[in-house]
Amino acid sequence: MHYAGDAILAMFDAAIDAVSCASAVQQDIADRNHAVPAGRGLQFRIGINTGDVFEDRDDVFADGVNIAARLEGLAQPGGICVSEAVRSAIGRKLGIEFQYIGEQAFKNIDEPVRSYIVGAADAAIILLVECLAFMVFTLQI
Repeated sequence: MHYAGDAILAMFDAAIDAVSCASAVQQDIADRNHAVPAGRGLQFRIGINTGDVFEDRDDVFADGVNIAARLEGLAQPGGICVSEAVRSAIGRKLGIEFQYIGEQAFKNIDEPVRSYIVGAADAAIILLVECLAFMVFTLQI
């Protein structure tokens, strides 16, 4: 796990584990927010991607990490956004729906990324999967 300001980059063994965790985190936060006055609850944005990465001095690098961070920015507070690679890896295994939001052009990324919103969740996580998956949370207060 890596922390950068208000973001968290987490590693998983598979995309399905990352999406399962992201969904559980968003649901838990939504449940806890019921006890908090309106407008005072926590909300995360989550973005998830797959790709090759390398680690150096407890940090991870590669286009896949950058794409995951950009996907996080597309998610609504409390929502999850994933790449086509993640959607394909998950398929129907989790019984969740993916809403296609088009090909997205990201800074410093050569090819557009086909992107999807996960279900009707109100949170967002960034994930990158190689043999590892990475999740980035951004706190929205």
